[in-house]
Amino acid sequence: MKLIWPYNPNLYFCLIIALSLMVHLELYAQEGTKKFEAGAWYGLVFSNGDTDHGLRRTELKYQPNSRNLLFAFYDNALILENKFLASMESTAPIVGVGIKHDWNEKWFSKIDLGYRFLSLEDDQQLYSLENVYFISDKSLVKLITQFDVRQNDDLLTLGLFFEQLILRNTRLEIGFFHSENLTLPDTYNERIMLSGKVLLSKSELLLGTYYDILNTQSVSISQYGGAYGIFVFPISDNLKGKLFANYNQGFFVDEVMIFSLGADLKF
Repeated sequence: MKLIWPYNPNLYFCLIIALSLMVHLELYAQEGTKKFEAGAWYGLVFSNGDTDHGLRRTELKYQPNSRNLLFAFYDNALILENKFLASMESTAPIVGVGIKHDWNEKWFSKIDLGYRFLSLEDDQQLYSLENVYFISDKSLVKLITQFDVRQNDDLLTLGLFFEQLILRNTRLEIGFFHSENLTLPDTYNERIMLSGKVLLSKSELLLGTYYDILNTQSVSISQYGGAYGIFVFPISDNLKGKLFANYNQGFFVDEVMIFSLGADLKF
């Protein structure tokens, strides 16, 4: 078992800049109570007979008013799950910032800007836009657009989700992702997802599964992709715990099993 821990000083520099930006934006707060939230995930990954563990993700959120939420994040989950990448890189984190804005009571947008640091390959960039529209108090639709600038190719991802209240405390969601390689012809990934969310008093349980499709110039594969679960529970008035598990079958690599523990603190 080996410990994977971020040590690149550039990561901490970017996090400091992002946090400073969030603090200075407090000057523009006009209404509501200002709120901070900090969260972190630490996890175990089982794959090909090996067990790795390390910091998966950290987040800082700042709500200057009732309509805006600012956030910064550090995500190093990819290096834990991708054995090929881990054989070449010690870390491969994304450091990013973003904003969520409520246009009105039924529609909000979220923008993410991320930068992945690599030592042997060119660094990568990520741009993501998510729009959520509440059709009613029982249903909503979500549209996700993401653009990845990578070493040898660029990737455009479109996602469409629909969520519906089916019982008093139960919601059902179905989603579809299509990731098109803009450099290589006839190369794309697709994922069909189905999940259910149940509210249990002050806790929340989400269970989901997905089906994956891969198409390249040489192969075409369709298979059951895996399943996942998230359990969110209160620890105190301002502290929430999170448990996450994910089984991923993968296309060309051995199966991956992930267990993760996280916490969110509001202050």
